[in-house]
Amino acid sequence: MAILGTVVSFVPGQGMLHPSNLYYFITAYFIASYIKKYDPPIFNNPVKNILIGFLICVFCGLWNCALNYFSESYKAVDFFKEWLLLGNINKFPILLASVFVFCGFIKMKPFSNRIINLIASTTFGVYLIHVNGFLKIFIWHKILLCDYFADSPAYPLYLLASSLIVFIVCSLIDLFIRQPLTIFVGCIRNSLSRYFYHAE
Repeated sequence: MAILGTVVSFVPGQGMLHPSNLYYFITAYFIASYIKKYDPPIFNNPVKNILIGFLICVFCGLWNCALNYFSESYKAVDFFKEWLLLGNINKFPILLASVFVFCGFIKMKPFSNRIINLIASTTFGVYLIHVNGFLKIFIWHKILLCDYFADSPAYPLYLLASSLIVFIVCSLIDLFIRQPLTIFVGCIRNSLSRYFYHAE
C-alpha cells in the first residue's frame, strides 16, 4: 500500500496524493531498513554513494533551472513543466539521491551508530513538523523568509543552511517532547498492567 501510494505520488498532476505524503516516508523507511539488514554490495563504497547522491541533486537542480529559463520563452515547455521537473520531493531522482546519501553515511566509520540512531529516531518527528500545512508556511515563508532571498545569487546556500537549521530545531523539539511523552505513556501502560493483573 505504501509503495503503491509512493508510485502514484511520482506521477505529476495526478491530484490524488500530495508530494509530502506519508506513503513516501514509509517507503523510504522500508528501503532504509532493507539496506541496513541485507547490506547490498552496490552500496559498499561510502564516498561513491555520497558523490552519486550529490551529482543527482546537482543534475536535478541544473535541470530545473534550465526548465524554468526555457519555460519563460516557450509555451510548450511551460505547459509540460510540472511533468518535467525532477527536483520535487515526489520525484524518483530525489528518492534515489536520498538512498545513496543515506548509504554513504551509514558506511562511514567515524560516525557513531548511537548518534546515527538518535538522529534517525527524530526523522519522523521532523517530517511531521515541517510538512504540516500551517507550520510549513510559517517556517519557510514567515520565519526564514525564503521568498525574500529567491532572487539572490546565494539562494542555494541559504536554502541549504535553512534546511539544516529546520532539521536541527525540529529534531530537538521531537526529542524534548518524545521523552516525557514516552515516560507518561509508559506509566499509564504499567498502571493498566498492574490493574488487570490484580483484577485476575
